[in-house]
Amino acid sequence: MKRTRRWKRLLAQGMAMVMLLLALSGCGGQGQTETGGASADGEKHLIMAVDPDYETFDPGRAYETYADLVLHSCYDTLLQFEGGDVETLVLGAAEDYTVSEDNLTYTFTIRPGQKFSSGNEVTAEDFKWAIERGINLQGNPAFLADYIDSIETDGDYTLIFHMKQPDASFLTKLTYSMFAAVDRETAEANGATNAADAATADTAKTWFDYNSAGSGPYRIESYTPNSDVVLVRNEYYSGTAPYFDKITIRTVTDTSSQVMTVQGGDIDIAVNVDVDQAASLEGAEGITVHHAQTATISYLLLNCAEEYGPISDPKVQQAVRYAIDYPGVLALAAEGSTVPVGPFPEGFPGSLPAQDPTALQDLDKAKALMAEVGYADGFTVELYIPTINVLGVDFVTLGQKVQSDLSEIGINVEIIPQDSAVAQEGYRTGTQSMGLRMWSPDYPDNGAQLAFLPGNVVGDRANWEAGSYPALEELGKEAETTVDLEARSEIFNEIAEIMSEESPFVVLMQHATQYVTRDNITGADYSNRYLFDLRNIAAA
Repeated sequence: MKRTRRWKRLLAQGMAMVMLLLALSGCGGQGQTETGGASADGEKHLIMAVDPDYETFDPGRAYETYADLVLHSCYDTLLQFEGGDVETLVLGAAEDYTVSEDNLTYTFTIRPGQKFSSGNEVTAEDFKWAIERGINLQGNPAFLADYIDSIETDGDYTLIFHMKQPDASFLTKLTYSMFAAVDRETAEANGATNAADAATADTAKTWFDYNSAGSGPYRIESYTPNSDVVLVRNEYYSGTAPYFDKITIRTVTDTSSQVMTVQGGDIDIAVNVDVDQAASLEGAEGITVHHAQTATISYLLLNCAEEYGPISDPKVQQAVRYAIDYPGVLALAAEGSTVPVGPFPEGFPGSLPAQDPTALQDLDKAKALMAEVGYADGFTVELYIPTINVLGVDFVTLGQKVQSDLSEIGINVEIIPQDSAVAQEGYRTGTQSMGLRMWSPDYPDNGAQLAFLPGNVVGDRANWEAGSYPALEELGKEAETTVDLEARSEIFNEIAEIMSEESPFVVLMQHATQYVTRDNITGADYSNRYLFDLRNIAAA
């Protein structure tokens, strides 16, 4: 599976000030009387400030959080989520679908009358072509289609997927832009192909980075790297028209600059606001501070290989879990951060409610476990920490909290801070005795969290090898292929309860985040799928 990490290095303060000047100057050039409202010529214009991770706006290649923000506005998928809800799938370009009894055939009926921003009609063949292109490009999102065996069409409006095996996460995966309808005629005219050699033969990326060929409510009007992306209405859109005529997503890498511009009324939404800045803005005139739960978790990885010493002992790993002062950990994070059950984020289908952090620490039990396996006098272990900040939490500070907590049971933690890339290499090769890590799911479904099981990608990085826990591994296979929601939830509940007690992963928190809007903005709900659903945002 190929994943794109979402961390960005800090830029120089001088660059931040340049971006602030761009934000301020750009906002004054739209003929607007105010943001979030109508300009002198009646155009309604939304302006956002973000610190983005764009790599491409090619729907067959993109797999970054902020790219999703753009692409969901420009491309229609068969199914989608609305607002901040990632549990309830709703119809998008499809008007209906059926699933065969063996869960190996999905048949979608596409709503007639939909049009691309070129005016061309959307057909089942456009979907088939675009999805096959995404598979053959072999880019970051291609793994989402791993269980598709073949795709066929039946007339203009019927699209059929044949699966290699049941995939309980398949419908959620269909919300990604790789599965969106793309105007084949326009794309091929600009170098796109769905041929088997598309990875080398397709030359459309550059065109897609500055244009769009979708049937969503917006289209890309322009993109200026390190400056902004401008979206305007798709005049041929057949769904409910969005409120805003134009959306500018402006790059402002410095959080203080984002705060200044939203306070000054020059932007409507500041996305990257830290904990202290959000606190300072509470109650400010014309501003609303929002708090939202993300799906990002931070956790300790404890190496299971015996060569890494006592930390590999399952009893010691349990002792570490009981030694953590979870309320103290959460005090370092944004308001609303929680402790999930195992690596399964609260809010995903099949997840259990968050735990009571005050009931989790048990130093007496932790010390007894240490004594049981011969470590009553403790031991020394290295903790590798990437020098990053995750949603307002400085990882070195978090590591120092862990260090203090584990000292209570005799574990002497030696902190080794590392550049993110260096720490990532040690993590990937499974050579860290103990690591402080973060994880943001590949898609908003607990199927993505099965990566933590023995023999899977994250399990391997803790040297928790396949065969280490056969009963748990069998449950994981059942969860992957069980499509019935109730039955699947029961399986995930069982997996979560086991992993909250018996695994080399100690989940410290599920991070909340914060952002600010002008107080006339509505519908700006945080989404663990799209970041924000721009289709739903309006102004009062």
